[in-house]
Amino acid sequence: MAWFMQAYSLLNWDIAVDIGFQNERFTGDAVERTWAHEGWGVAVADMLWAMPLGIVALIGLLRKRSYGFAAGLMELSIGVYFHSFLHFRDG
Repeated sequence: MAWFMQAYSLLNWDIAVDIGFQNERFTGDAVERTWAHEGWGVAVADMLWAMPLGIVALIGLLRKRSYGFAAGLMELSIGVYFHSFLHFRDG
């Protein structure tokens, strides 16, 4: 689900903010624009790294291969880090 939300955010950021997928807009004060650029960078990183890794993990786990387990652990660590970062950043 997170990949879908990030991909949709890259396609249309304003509607993604309206839906609640993202928090900040590229308009407004400098701080809001900065956080929006940070969110866009996270969305790009998710599409370039986390999504392909998750696909490899899913395929590997379905085929009962060790690389699926390793990729799944990497995906888990990304998820734990990302959510911890958001939790401590937003309070």
